[in-house]
Amino acid sequence: MARARLLLLTVLSRRDRCDEPDVKDLEISFVYRAVGGGGGGADAFRYDGDSFRGFWILYKCKGDAVTQARVDAWLGFAGRRVTGTFALELTPMAVASRLRVEIPRSERLEAIRLVLAGQVLRLPDAAADGAFSSLTDVLLGHAHLLHHKGDDLRLGQLLSSSCCPHLRRLQLMDLAGLVYLRLDAAGTLEELRLINLGLNWMQVDAPGLRKLAVVNTRLHLATAATVSAPRLQEVTYEYDDHRRGGVRHQMVLDGNGAARLRVLSHGVPGTDNNRAAAWFLRHFAGAADRLDVGLEMDFDKGKLDDIPNLAHIIDLRIRVSISPDTTGTHSIGASVSKLIAKCSRIEHLAIDIDEKAGDCILLGCKCGHNTGWQNEVISLERLRTAEIHDFAAFDDQIELVCALISSSPALEKMTVALPLPYVEERERQDGERVFLSVPYCGGRWTPCARNRRARGFGSFTQYEWTPLRL
Repeated sequence: MARARLLLLTVLSRRDRCDEPDVKDLEISFVYRAVGGGGGGADAFRYDGDSFRGFWILYKCKGDAVTQARVDAWLGFAGRRVTGTFALELTPMAVASRLRVEIPRSERLEAIRLVLAGQVLRLPDAAADGAFSSLTDVLLGHAHLLHHKGDDLRLGQLLSSSCCPHLRRLQLMDLAGLVYLRLDAAGTLEELRLINLGLNWMQVDAPGLRKLAVVNTRLHLATAATVSAPRLQEVTYEYDDHRRGGVRHQMVLDGNGAARLRVLSHGVPGTDNNRAAAWFLRHFAGAADRLDVGLEMDFDKGKLDDIPNLAHIIDLRIRVSISPDTTGTHSIGASVSKLIAKCSRIEHLAIDIDEKAGDCILLGCKCGHNTGWQNEVISLERLRTAEIHDFAAFDDQIELVCALISSSPALEKMTVALPLPYVEERERQDGERVFLSVPYCGGRWTPCARNRRARGFGSFTQYEWTPLRL
């Protein structure tokens, strides 16, 4: 390792002379790998006359591998002579003492990647002189910002259009001290990734942004985030639900016209709400015509009023899940019909029903508080096809099917599939085939699939409704 470091410093020193050509890329990486046996490590250093790439694998603690003087030498060379990419990736095992790593100033650098193993990231003064005018790609990670000195706000200023007018991709991850982020990005910025940040507030103005990822931050979208990005096509917001034991959820706009997220039917007042989902739908789902919703049935105060009307959705897919904290079976019809009513212009509907859905017999349960929903007309003038999977012949689900058919004058076909375990259990208990017990609703139910694992003919497991033509 010492020979490789010496070779690197020697070559860089020689190339730093005025009569030597510039370097395209300089990449320096340290990786710690805990394996037994032997001392020292394995080095890989490549110099092809145009680029330098150093890779050291540390098998034992090498606290003298990186010093402040060496870092300053690498940063200084990058600022003076590198024209392409400068990358520095540290590991705690390679660092002798607390380091301060300053973003190299250069009018020619195109990409910077600094992964600093918790060291201090120093910010240069505002680059009004165009010191970062050529930067197109920036990754800053695993570093510490001096929040008490306002470095988080200064970082946003440094990465904004006034200092980085050609920035295309930006990734900030694991930056301690980044509490406030205000980014007035250049129109060239297309991709922004914010990962594992302790943000309390964020304001992003990015007229050309197409991809946005916010992953595992404590930022609450509905109350502490402002995003102006009219050309946005792909969004990922990933967060941990600590009330559910840290289960991770996602809200996604996938770039192909589909949005995917989870909403609560009910929740604990003051604790649960759908405000983040509503914010996501209002700001980002306008680019989608398909919506995949995980409807989690938890039975306290109703929360679906938070969800806005979504007239642009033409393809709605709902996955109904009953909270594992509940006991018994629960009615789903009222909540599902209320969510469907938010999407009055849908042409296709698909519903997957949880096995714990059924007729609720618990006194005082919130799932049955919305009485009379069966008589409320949902305006579904454009609905042409519908699919209901894992349908069980409980009164609540039968009423949902009838309500959908009566609300959809243009409906051409509805497919209802029974869950195979439900069919087989009924066959064992009753000793005869199971049939769909749903009113005709002005149409005809035709069986179209059979339980082929049963002896004999077996019960039908799928039916198709079509309207009667007069």
